[in-house]
Amino acid sequence: MNSWLLTSTFYGNWLPGDRRGFVGRVLEQRVEDDAATVRHVHHERDTPYDRDMPGLQAAAAYQMKGEPVLVNVEQAATLVNQFQETASHRGWRLVAAAVMANHIHLVVQFEGYVDVHKILGDFKAYGSRVLNQGWGKPPNGT
Repeated sequence: MNSWLLTSTFYGNWLPGDRRGFVGRVLEQRVEDDAATVRHVHHERDTPYDRDMPGLQAAAAYQMKGEPVLVNVEQAATLVNQFQETASHRGWRLVAAAVMANHIHLVVQFEGYVDVHKILGDFKAYGSRVLNQGWGKPPNGT
């Protein structure tokens, strides 16, 4: 049995470059060669994470299409119900779910191999769908 703790923030609440640290794709450009760009992806197990890149955080904030998304208690309860339904449909076991105003934590168990990115992607997709159906899309369209 495989177990994963998945964490995800809602739109705009923890941007790349944040001083608290972040995982994701970071582009590094060498000064001596303007055309050479190296992309570092620090989201794999046991890899270091990046932190405190004010320029990157400012660029990410500038590109935002609206305010950060926050959920209320009713929306959080709806999300937990949807997460349970998604896990059941996929044959996964949702061991624990915590939905806060700006992020989620899920503990999921499953047999065999499942791409962890697919697991989180499914929870986010179905969660977004149920929120959009009940409360409409946020002004940013995400």
